[in-house]
Amino acid sequence: MTTAEEITKDLEKFRNWQIILMVASGLASACGACMGLLGNKDAATLSTVLGALCAFGATYFGNKTNGISRNLILENNKLANENIRLSTEIKGLTSGGDSFGYLTIIPENDKISVTFWSWGEYPLYNVSIRIFDNTNNQSSNRHFVMTSPTFTIEEVNSRQYVKLGTIPFATRDNYDIKIYCEARNQRWCQQHKIVRTPELDLQANAKTYYQKYTVYSGNTFEGKELFSIDGQILVPKD
Repeated sequence: MTTAEEITKDLEKFRNWQIILMVASGLASACGACMGLLGNKDAATLSTVLGALCAFGATYFGNKTNGISRNLILENNKLANENIRLSTEIKGLTSGGDSFGYLTIIPENDKISVTFWSWGEYPLYNVSIRIFDNTNNQSSNRHFVMTSPTFTIEEVNSRQYVKLGTIPFATRDNYDIKIYCEARNQRWCQQHKIVRTPELDLQANAKTYYQKYTVYSGNTFEGKELFSIDGQILVPKD
């Protein structure tokens, strides 16, 4: 494969030949004019022919130079794009890029089971997770659920999950949970709603719930929507 360095060497070589031939063409033409004035027609003709050949050569190498310049520009653009790609890749691998995560929540009598799932192309680092119960506290939006302030995950690979365990949680039919996450690369938050649907229990032979959760960028629920899913949760009957 031709490299930018090789292309540059060829460009310099052809430019030098172009300059030499342009000078030679000018000298041959001047010499031919002088020979014509002195009456030496053969020498004048020869000088004119040599001047024309040199001019043709200069044009040829000029065209080669233009072609190589275009190739050099394309090669430099390719190298620049590759550098940008590598820089993005390195940044993603070291910081997490645009990856984020979300929590799945399963009601279990007087507690909830919590699992963290990573989402994106790159690993996540130094993840901290805060969970708030907003079910009966719509105004303050800050009723703390957990006994410890945060869950922390040092590192989780792309599209992997980490079981965080269970949290004491009063048994209820409706859950409105707000989750705030922060990692090395960014912050995001998740709104998670779960509604009991006992009318479906018999059909499913389990306790049934309808859930919907949405993940937003930033630290408020007005950011860009990153992820959303809804569906049914089945919990074995006691």
